[in-house]
Amino acid sequence: MNPTTPHISIKNIYFGYKKSKKDLIQNISLDIPAGSILQLDGPSGSGKTTFLELVGGILLPKSGEICIGKTPTKKLNKQRFSLFGYAFVDPDFFENMSVEDNILMPSRSMNKDIDMNWYSTLIEDLGLTPYTESKLGNISAGQRERVNLARALIHKPKILILDEPGSHLDDILVGKVIQIILEYSQKQKSTIFISSHRDMTDIHFDFLLSFYENDNLSIQANTKSQD
Repeated sequence: MNPTTPHISIKNIYFGYKKSKKDLIQNISLDIPAGSILQLDGPSGSGKTTFLELVGGILLPKSGEICIGKTPTKKLNKQRFSLFGYAFVDPDFFENMSVEDNILMPSRSMNKDIDMNWYSTLIEDLGLTPYTESKLGNISAGQRERVNLARALIHKPKILILDEPGSHLDDILVGKVIQIILEYSQKQKSTIFISSHRDMTDIHFDFLLSFYENDNLSIQANTKSQD
């Protein structure tokens, strides 16, 4: 993969779970320029998280294709772990290991070089510095959420997927998270997907994807940002 941020091409994708009689994701097509910021909104169960998992290569479309640059997600294999940063609502943590190990271990397992200056900046900005040696299982829900975000960002991914960031944070911390996301976007020119019920008006989104319970999807492009 090219070290620069790749564009993303989504072509006529369908996806449904085996127990469901109809597809949750139906005939979605979208070309996403590198460095775009996308907002996903809609009620629970409308397909937002499923769509994020499809884009991130965690799930594969039943039909259609998603390409990261020129590479279909089904062919990314281990590349996706360094290309993507994931922060989903129910992350897998090592409860008996320290906060620091939970943040760093995934990158170490990929043999990724870790910028420890970036690590120090992240944990300071997220208010995690006093807790780095604490066991993950002993910290609060809000602190766990910040660990989740730090883990998604630590290896400087080109594509960042954030599912409900700030759901366990107060307004002040949500503002800090937004600031971190914006600064990261500006510095790394990464593509960022954000699904959230929180007020994210401080973020200038290039696309708004609105999911509905009847399996419909509305896609709005911010034409000013595309000029």
